Amino acid sequence: MNELLVYLSYVNKGNNYEIFKDLVKKRKVGESHIKQVLNILEKNNIKYITVFDEEYPEELKLLKYSPYVLYYKGDLSLLKLKKIALTADLDNDRVESFINNSLNKFMSEFVLVTSDFTKIDRKIVQLYQSSNKGVIHVLVSGHDFIDINAELNNSLYISQYPPYVNPKYIRFKERNILIASISKFLVIYGAKQGSGIINLANNFVDFNKEVYCYPGLNIDEATNFLIKNGANLITHVADVIDY
Repeated sequence: MNELLVYLSYVNKGNNYEIFKDLVKKRKVGESHIKQVLNILEKNNIKYITVFDEEYPEELKLLKYSPYVLYYKGDLSLLKLKKIALTADLDNDRVESFINNSLNKFMSEFVLVTSDFTKIDRKIVQLYQSSNKGVIHVLVSGHDFIDINAELNNSLYISQYPPYVNPKYIRFKERNILIASISKFLVIYGAKQGSGIINLANNFVDFNKEVYCYPGLNIDEATNFLIKNGANLITHVADVIDY
């Protein structure tokens, strides 16, 4: 069954609803076609788990359309640890100060879950990696889009998309759902007006998970908007760790 799911995931480009429809229709698949897909994964050093595997995250089983297959490279055991999402798309001295004053405490308690989307996201990843702390990278594409020399020690790259699947608007939203599902809560250091981080925050709210925002200087910053709409104001890391 696992290998059939991998095949259906591959031909449907990770679209869980289409996979579901194929399963309902009991789509017939030849063994040679399945083997061809498995060979592609092996050639690219991409491993996988399915919804039937013990290692599959319990949090994802709560989704309406759980990813039938998770493709990965790196340390799968990181999924079993406490995880936190940290992000920002504002790059200024204030945001840098917030990060510098909180990151050591977060690193001591949580594995980082990241989209690697913004410059600040990537900076936080570098700080985690320089301290040899765990990082889970959630991809918006297949694994063939990551750097061939990507750090795999104490790192995990996961995706619901098989190789050769390109980034696409809807996949950014699906990626945010995955991040919100596996993370305990979200901390936003700074966000611009109209930021895509708002969509990420909304997904955490949908899962009844806490969103923490550092206050912005300007009234139109997205963090201030989120605080006005129920997100937790954070001024010190203790506001989160001691929650």
